[in-house]
Amino acid sequence: MIPLTEEEAQRAAEYQMSILSDPEYIEEKIAADEKFKEQSFGACLGVVVVFFVVTLLSIVLISIASHKKKGHLFTASAPVEQSVGSPSDLFPQVLGSLNKGAVSNISSPGNNTKIYHCSYGDQLQVYALPTPEVTNQSLISFRLIVSAVTVQTTPPLVSQEVHTKNAYYDIIGANGGLVGESTQRLISTISR
Repeated sequence: MIPLTEEEAQRAAEYQMSILSDPEYIEEKIAADEKFKEQSFGACLGVVVVFFVVTLLSIVLISIASHKKKGHLFTASAPVEQSVGSPSDLFPQVLGSLNKGAVSNISSPGNNTKIYHCSYGDQLQVYALPTPEVTNQSLISFRLIVSAVTVQTTPPLVSQEVHTKNAYYDIIGANGGLVGESTQRLISTISR
């Protein structure tokens, strides 16, 4: 910086004041301020519009996905006649490297829905709702039982629902990889 003398500082201040009081400069400054305000408002409005469009699009996509999932899960409204055999036949003898345990019937008082349970070691639990028993109400009961089991542990267990020609299955385990692998093995075993 170069120090200014008092006289040079006075001249610089007078020059600055003459520029600021010039009518042309004032008009240009007002026009530039108005243009800046318009651009700022347009940018803010654009951000708000983009936010609402993204929010609306997200809601629509989530809604479509949930309706597709519900439509897929609740396809049967009346029992489908199909012979399954004994409840034990619903579960494969071996699921991966885990052997089948005892099969038990889970029923609640006043509910005639036949939901079966089978443990594979201490790592997996498999619940089955035979296809002849499938109704909207039985699927709700089935899912309530499974969700109650999955959330009762800390951390919650992982579950995956599978639909086959014989039954609706839900495989529950502590490890998502084990559940996913077991689900694929169950599908390949049942479809043979």
